[in-house]
This record gives sequence, structure tokens and C-alpha cells, in this order.
Amino acid sequence: MRTIAVGLLVLALLLTPLAVNAAETRYDVIVVGAGAGGLSAAARLTAAGKKVLVLEQHDKVGGFMTAFQRGDYRFEVSLHMLNSAAPGGSLYELLQRYGVTDRVKMHRLDPLYRSIYPDRTFDAPADLAQYEARMQAMFPRDKQGLHNLIRKMTALRKHMMQLGALYTTSGFCRGMKMFFAPFCQGDVVGRIHSTLADLLDEDLSDPRAKGAFAQFWGYLGLPPQRLSALYFTTMWAAYHEDGGFYPEGGSQAISDGLAQFVVAHGGAVRTNALVEHILVEGKKVRGVRLADGSAYQADYVVSNANAPATVDKLVGAAEFPADYVNRIHNSEISFSLAQIYLGLKDRRVLAPLGGNHSTFVNTTYDPQQAWVAGMDGDLDRVNYVIVDYGPADPTCAPPGGTVAVITVPLQYDWAHRWRRDEGYEQYTAWKKHVADKILDRAEKLLPGLRASIAVMEVGTPLTMERFTLNPRGAVYGWAHTPDQSILFRLPPQTPIHGLYLAGAWTFPGAGQSACLLSGEMVGDMIVKAMGH
Repeated sequence: MRTIAVGLLVLALLLTPLAVNAAETRYDVIVVGAGAGGLSAAARLTAAGKKVLVLEQHDKVGGFMTAFQRGDYRFEVSLHMLNSAAPGGSLYELLQRYGVTDRVKMHRLDPLYRSIYPDRTFDAPADLAQYEARMQAMFPRDKQGLHNLIRKMTALRKHMMQLGALYTTSGFCRGMKMFFAPFCQGDVVGRIHSTLADLLDEDLSDPRAKGAFAQFWGYLGLPPQRLSALYFTTMWAAYHEDGGFYPEGGSQAISDGLAQFVVAHGGAVRTNALVEHILVEGKKVRGVRLADGSAYQADYVVSNANAPATVDKLVGAAEFPADYVNRIHNSEISFSLAQIYLGLKDRRVLAPLGGNHSTFVNTTYDPQQAWVAGMDGDLDRVNYVIVDYGPADPTCAPPGGTVAVITVPLQYDWAHRWRRDEGYEQYTAWKKHVADKILDRAEKLLPGLRASIAVMEVGTPLTMERFTLNPRGAVYGWAHTPDQSILFRLPPQTPIHGLYLAGAWTFPGAGQSACLLSGEMVGDMIVKAMGH
């Protein structure tokens, strides 16, 4: 009963201001999309006293930072773990500013993850020194190389963080930072075009050590041969230096907390509100029009929608310079994922995972081979990740049960768009076929898994596209190649005066922590642009 009462109170807090503001049509800032970037932008702006309206096409806030309920089981949509979520970390400080740390309990994950390879299983300690020692014991030929590589990556991250405020400064200061960067952050600038494979090759000779060290490549959707060395380094060092965390209540709890802050500080949040057009006049933003015909005015709009749709559909390519439109059309969109959501009656079936939150199941040490298997839809060889949410989030399932999610990198166009082009029945049958094949493999690791399933849902790249409107169900925005990462990421400020981007498609990039930081950064830019 207490849980129901709290839920009703939260709902009242969210809905009451919306009714009060229902007749309002003029705002300081309108935020299109209530994903991580949109919510954190709105929080920053309302904290500064700005009148903000958030419009979300889905029936709940969060975007990829959300959850859904099936019976007694609550399923996390995308989050595996967060970095920098302990006191002193950049994400913690952001969430603290907006009251989320008072509402949401973070669980530190130790071990950080488990890796399973054909010849061994090892748990990655959360402590960086212990991780280094574990890796050196497994790959003695690269003992010194591992030490050198870890020192190099932690130094790179430090210098990357010094460049992190690049887009929040004035044009003059930004130019000065760029001018002095080769002298102050020469190691960063010198690696701006490097792949992760380039970085690993400098210090490691054992292919198995390279593959094991690059385990997090799956979190960014590209193998080392194509993945930005600097973006991987930023993520890798954030997890290994600051730790990995999971919020009790899931990522939805963070989204709800940010939305509550926005409403409590005078903002309005509308769900089931599909923005059809961002209004532009004379290369300046004027507001938005919704699919239901209603319109709202503002001199600033933050688009947390995907960048291609923002340009081509919401605004119209004709409003942008040709080189900007060409950049949008010629950039590579990241790949997507399939997910098998399992509500389990008896969590003891996951005992072989050793209590780990995340377990990477690898068929090979070579990420390139694993990536190709995913691209080809080779269900016998593709890697997968299984996450056991119960230990860190006991409220996700009934007592004794748990929620597990198996994530598999399979593509949007695979098998004629998952046979969807052949009809809905064929699509449903193909989803079942895929789930059965992956569950056959998982049950070899987890005997009795099928017998424990109370609820199962299968999400595909088409599911991702349907609920987020991201083209091809893209999970990471633009692919994180070197020429689309860091300073080459699409900047937050667009050529349209007053129109900004937030989220995975813009700087700094993909991942919930990065998207939250992106939104706050954009909010700060707008506050400065407004002059107070």
C-alpha cells in the first residue's frame, strides 16, 4: 500500500502543474524529447528560473532511459551500468544538483563484470589495481604492456576532461582552447584520428589480451578496428577509475526524478505529445507545432530527437546550410540491438553467473570476428551480454525471482528487417526463432533457465525504432568512429539561431552518463546565451 501511495503522490506531482500550465503557449525554452539529454537540459534550465516545456511523444519520460512492466516484473530497457555515479563523480554531481541522489539509491558493482571465453572465465575487479594484476596474471607476456596501457589511458582521460568544457565557453575562449590544445593536451590531439586497435597495438602483443582488454567495445557498438580510441578510453577509464553503478528502481527512477525536479521548479512535462514541426522564421526558432495541431512559442528549442529527423522532418533541410545537411546525410548511423527480456521465478537459476550484474559471453577473443557474426546474424557465434538485475534492484521482481536481459548485437536490415516486410506473423515467428536459438546457448550456461521463465518479451531494432523514433533503431546515435567522435561529433549548437541538440547524436556522444552531461551542457549554453 505504501508503494501505491507513493506512486500516486508522484503522479499527482507530475500532473498537477501540467493542468495549471495547460493554457500556456509561450515559454522561454521548449525541449523536444524527454530522453536523458532532454531531461537534464530541462532540469538545468528550470533550475536557472527559465520557463520550460518538455514534450515527449511516448507515454512516459526517459527515451532509452526507461523501463516497462509485465505483470510483477519491471524490465530495464537499456541500462547495464552507469559510471561516475559515486560522490565526486561528474554524473553524481549532476544528479545531486537536481535532487535525484536524494530519491535514488546507487549500488556499486563489484566485480565490475564477468567475461566468459571458450578457454576461461574471469571476473573484472572494480578496483583498478586489482584489475591490472588480474590481467597481468592471465597474460604474462604483456605484463609491462598492460601497465603502460592503463597508465596511458588514465592520463588520456584526465586530459580529455580538461577539454570537456569546450562547447560551454564563448567562441573566443573556445578558439583559445583549440589553439593551446596541442601544447597542453598533445596526447589527446595526436590520437584524435586513432582507433582503439591502434592504441592497443602500441603496448600489447597477445591477441587474447587485446580482446579481453577491449571487452567494453560492445557498449559502443563497434570493434576496435573502427572504434574511436579516445571515446573508448573515456568510457573505459570512467568505469575502472570511478566504478560501475546501477540505480535501484532502474534508469526510469532517474528519468522520473529529473521530470519531478522540472515540474517542481515551474516547468511543464507533457507525454503523448508528438512534435510534428519545429517552427523557424528567418533562420531563427519560433516554437513548435504538435501533431494534434497545438502550437507553442519559444525563442529557444532543444531537440533531444534524433539529429536526422530534427533536420529533415522537424525543421526541414531547406532551412539549413547545404554543408550541414550533407554532413547529416553522409554520417554513419550506429547499429542496433536485440534484447530478450526474462522475468524469472527462481533467481537461483542464474547462480552460475557468480552473482555478477553483467556477464559477457564471448565466442572468440577477436572482437572483429564477433562483430561480423552480429552483422551476419550468425546466432551460433554472435556474442551476447546477460544482465541479472535482481541483486542491485530487488524491487524488479517478486521475492525469490529476478529479471535478466540478454542483449545481442543484431542488425536492423537483417533477414528482411526481421521478416517484418513479409508480414507481422512472419516477424513474430522470426523473433521467436531468434530467442529460441539464443536461449539454447544460454541454457548450456544456465541449466533450467527456460523452466524458470514466467514472462518473456523480445525487442528488436524495429522495436527500438518504434518507441524512440531513432532511425534503424540506432542505440548510439552516430557510429563512434574516430571521425564522428569527440571534437568531430555534431556540435550542440545548430546553424538555426536558438536551436540546440542534446543526447547521443551530439557532443560528447552515446551512453546514459554522456547524454545526461550533454543535456546539462546545452542548458548551460542557453542560459549564457540568454544573458543571465
